[in-house]
Amino acid sequence: MAPRAQPKTNKPGVQRLAGLEIFLCGRLSQPHEDINKIITGQGGTVAGTVSKTTTFLISSQVSVDKNFKAIQDARKHGVSIYLLSCLLDINSNRNIHLIEDNEHVIQDNEHHIQDNEHLIQDNEHLIQDNEHLIQDNEHLRNLPNIILQNPKPK
Repeated sequence: MAPRAQPKTNKPGVQRLAGLEIFLCGRLSQPHEDINKIITGQGGTVAGTVSKTTTFLISSQVSVDKNFKAIQDARKHGVSIYLLSCLLDINSNRNIHLIEDNEHVIQDNEHHIQDNEHLIQDNEHLIQDNEHLIQDNEHLRNLPNIILQNPKPK
């Protein structure tokens, strides 16, 4: 998923983030204050919350994995999620390519989350099955006592 707006050029001296609204999520490898300076220095705006006007969200992989509320809001509003390295690429005069690999990593993680949710459900079913087996075993253990108390007539 591409961001809603992209900088038009990657020439040095051009504010490549002009017109973009960027939200920072979670603990990043650099202080938020330093990253805010990079964003505003490139003409971007640092968003206080994630909304439909947010262009993209910068996050750590940990924040994505933990599915923080901001990550959920970004997904709800269709906001692209990128790792900090993308923003640093823009700031260091490299070509602007908000790396598609980040989207693939995030999508893979979303699939892992779904797989884990299915595994949790499967485990819950196994626990219920085990509880039923335990109950069945208790009934079977009591069966000889029931037979002794109610012998068959001869």
